[in-house]
Amino acid sequence: MRNIHSMVFALILATLFSTTLLTLTILLPTILNKLLIDTFPDYSLNLEEVEKFVCIARPLGYISLGITTVLIVLGFILKSGELHF
Repeated sequence: MRNIHSMVFALILATLFSTTLLTLTILLPTILNKLLIDTFPDYSLNLEEVEKFVCIARPLGYISLGITTVLIVLGFILKSGELHF
């Protein structure tokens, strides 16, 4: 009986988590766009400004990709569910 209650509780939490992720996937881009529209200028036709912005943003993207890759590889190497510092 206790196992059934645990399974129902896990199912409810999984449904809640999935619903939350779905809602955030739909709403978060719109919210972020409204927040960041004043921070980042509109580069629609000014190609020089676009190239300057991309030159600044590209290294940050590569660094983020590298850090994420290292963390994934560390996770496989350590073969544990948690990474302790």
